[in-house]
Formats: sequence, structure tokens, C-alpha cells
Amino acid sequence: MGRLIDCDWVLPPTGANLYFHTHVVLPTLLTLPLGMLLGPVAGYNSMILLMLSGAACVYRYFLRQTFGLRSLPAFIGGAMFGFCPYFVFKTHAHVNLVGGAFWGGCIGLLVRAYVRGRFGWRAGLFFSLCLWATFWTSFVEFYALLVVCSGIVFTFEFHRLVTHASCRLRDRLLFFAMVIPGFVSLASLVNAPDASTVDVGPFPNLQLSDLVIPPRLSFLWDDSFHASEF
Repeated sequence: MGRLIDCDWVLPPTGANLYFHTHVVLPTLLTLPLGMLLGPVAGYNSMILLMLSGAACVYRYFLRQTFGLRSLPAFIGGAMFGFCPYFVFKTHAHVNLVGGAFWGGCIGLLVRAYVRGRFGWRAGLFFSLCLWATFWTSFVEFYALLVVCSGIVFTFEFHRLVTHASCRLRDRLLFFAMVIPGFVSLASLVNAPDASTVDVGPFPNLQLSDLVIPPRLSFLWDDSFHASEF
């Protein structure tokens, strides 16, 4: 299985195993009809546009429904999230890291459920769809999302115990039970190649100044900036 997905078209001449490389299975399938109709360039561009605008819409909805922001501030906040420099920068090479529409929706639905007390199977269904949609967009973002969601649940549950806030256990169980059927997605990992072949440091040469330097594709970028490779 590992040999079938080795490709020397990326990272030549040694190549890379596409199993661990950029993959955007779900967004690709969603935009496949347009790509077949108008060509691969139109399909790719439409996928990028939908992923960016989708993240903006998701965050706008989150701000409106969770914190009750007015339309204009929520629209501005959504645009700043969906079209932030990081997402725009990653669209040229790492499309799998532009999945804010999915993981952002997952986090937003979870926080909204706790803040508004709106659990139940319907909210859980949308939460599950966003969670597993992240899995089929990026392994990296999926596993990071699990860590973040675990932290959110722990924080809100601890706050609920301290403040003695009322919340029906049955509703919360129904909410999280919707995630269970999606575990069938993990069957795709059965034939995964040995992950030890991937030897790339997660934060190579990271500098504190990188947090305030504009990205290279931004109009604010200047060659005088001393940014790290990361």
C-alpha cells in the first residue's frame, strides 16, 4: 500500500508518501462536479474560495449565535477569520491547512452548546459532521482539534461543577453520542504506512518575532524582515 502512493513529483528527487502529504479529500469531492464541468483550474479555485468564505461564514454565525453580536461586527470578525493572512498564505501549497470552515465550526458549535445550553442530538449531529469533515481534510488539524475540544469540555464541565449550573446530562450525552458513528472513518488508517518515515520537526527554527511579522504573500511583507523558515 505504501509503494502505491509514493510520488516523486513532490519534494523531488526523493519524493514523498502522499498518505502523509497534503490531502483535501472532502473539499475536493465537494467541488469535483464544477471541476469536471469547467476544468481542474476552475475546480481548484472554487475549492479555495469556498474554503475561505466558508470559514468566514462559520465564524460570523458563531459570533452572532453565541455572543449576540450585531450583523456588522460579526461580518467583520468573520471576514478577518476566514481571510486571515495565515489561511491565504497556505492556499498556494498547503490547502489541507485551510480547513477553518470545518474545525472552526466544530469548536464554535461546542462552545455555543455550553454557553447557550443548547445540547441534544441535532446540535450534536452538526458538531459530528464538522469534526469528521476535519478528519477528511487534514490529519494534522483533526488531531489538534481533538486536543482543543477536550480542553473546552474539561473547562466548561469544571466551571459547571464549581458554579452548580444546571444542565441535563441526557442532552449532553446525546450531543456527544452523535460523534460515535463517524469513528468508521478511522478504518482508513488500517493500511497507513509507517509514520516513522516522516521526519520533519513541527516547529523548525521558530522565532518569537514571527508572531508579529506579516506573511510573505502579504502586501505588508518586506525583504528586510528576518523571519525564520517556519
